[in-house]
Amino acid sequence: MVFLKSFAAGIIALIAYIVVLAVYPFVQMWWQVRRTGSGGIGMVVTTVGLLQFIVGLLIFALAFWWEFRRAS
Repeated sequence: MVFLKSFAAGIIALIAYIVVLAVYPFVQMWWQVRRTGSGGIGMVVTTVGLLQFIVGLLIFALAFWWEFRRAS
């Protein structure tokens, strides 16, 4: 049962990580429009960089490993 809870926590964390990656560009665009005060002309393109993706994935993997090790 403990392993199932650990696995479920890892899956939930992975889903949350994917949601954050999907929402991040929109938050960055909103912040830029809020900071500059303009938003009607032009298009702003933002992306999640490879470094951000890898760092987030490493943090997720470390948290998953820690939880699995704690549960076993």
